[in-house]
Amino acid sequence: MDKLWKGIMHLNAKAFCVLAFFLLAGTTVWCGLRFLTPPEPFKEGTGSSGKPEDPITLTTLEFVSNQVADTALIVPIDPFRPTIEAIFTTETVRAAFLRALKAAARAIPVDRELT
Repeated sequence: MDKLWKGIMHLNAKAFCVLAFFLLAGTTVWCGLRFLTPPEPFKEGTGSSGKPEDPITLTTLEFVSNQVADTALIVPIDPFRPTIEAIFTTETVRAAFLRALKAAARAIPVDRELT
């Protein structure tokens, strides 16, 4: 690596600039010729006569647009907790829910100094 760095430091700056200029000039001439001489157009009747290809769909755009649709807004259900409807329709679940609610209310420390 040291040998490479020393070689770079001893390069002739004038020769490097002249080489860069000729490279730029050659690229400019090549691009100009490509621009001034357009490719030959297709001859009629040589293309495929089938139906045109289907356009490419952007699946990301479709995914994002489907996220705001009303049908996509579904609230997920937790399978480990009963729903509110199940709590109040099943008597055993309702009783267990009320017991847990009372136990949680008793577990909260009440600060009597504030009242």
